[in-house]
Parts: sequence; C-alpha cells; structure tokens
Amino acid sequence: MIFILPTDTCYWIGCYTDNIEDYKRIYEIKNRSFSKPLAIFLNNFDEIEKYAYISEKQLDFLKKYNHPFTVLLKIKDKKLIEKLPNKDNYKKIAFRIADNIVLKNYTKKWPIFLTSANFSWELEMYNNLDLKNKFKNYLEEVEIDDTIKEIPINKPSNIFEFIDDNDKNNVNIKYLRKNY
Repeated sequence: MIFILPTDTCYWIGCYTDNIEDYKRIYEIKNRSFSKPLAIFLNNFDEIEKYAYISEKQLDFLKKYNHPFTVLLKIKDKKLIEKLPNKDNYKKIAFRIADNIVLKNYTKKWPIFLTSANFSWELEMYNNLDLKNKFKNYLEEVEIDDTIKEIPINKPSNIFEFIDDNDKNNVNIKYLRKNY
C-alpha cells in the first residue's frame, strides 16, 4: 500500500519498507530519479539502534534536538535495502522519527520509506484537498490519510550527519541543510 501522510514539515508519500513494488511505484508516480534514495521513518528513537550505527551520545543528541530533522546514518540492518533496485545509492540512510499520532500509527507495523508528496521539482504540499487534486489519477492505489486536513507551511527539516565521534564531550555534526 502507498499512502500520503502528514509530517511536521509537509505531506509525504510512502510505503512500508517490506514492499518493493510500492517502493518502485513511488518513483514512477513522482517521476523521481532512482539516484535519489528515500528517507526511512521509524516509530521511535529506540528503533534507530536496530537499523543504523549510532552512539549513545548521538542518540541522546537526537532526543533533545528541538527542530524537525533528518539524520544520515550508516545502515546496520541491510535487510531494509537489499532488494531495492537502487540499493547501491544507500551508502547512508536518511532517518526520521515519527512525530505525530498518524505517523506513529503507520510505523507501528514496520518502518516506512517516505519522500515529500509532490512530483519531482515541484513544491511541497500542505493541504489535503490540494493533495487529492494533484494525485487524483493515483487515488485507487494511493491512500491519503485524512486525519489532518492541513499542515502549517513549515521550513524543511534540517539534514545532518554525525562526524568525528572521538570527542567524548561533544557531538559533532555536519549540516547538509540547515533551516532552523
């Protein structure tokens, strides 16, 4: 199943990480290049340790981080990507944590691949009615969650990765995109 869900930044389109056909279909719907990997949403912070390499200090940093974020981490559990047609593009994976009840409900079953719910090179979407109009040709195969009708227009998440974990007192990060 492919679904469109509200996040803390905009609406995103996604599927469960165990459904490779839906994963490929998201790329087709969005006209997205397979060279651009999708992010993975997890239900909670504890799941990060299951799927990626992260230190306790880095995990504590993420738990206290007070802005929407996407963190790039080296993957530990290769089962998430081993069957993907573009698995070689996943040197690191962009992880996000479910931030609302809708996402938490969807990620209870399994992590989900997600990307912004728009066509490639178009602006993000924040309104449920706009989504239905934009994706009207795909509504038989795409479920749009109606729990939240509109999301306030927000800045995109900060994207960063951890660097130089040798410092015992500090977490060093490299921002790839910083909006807050």
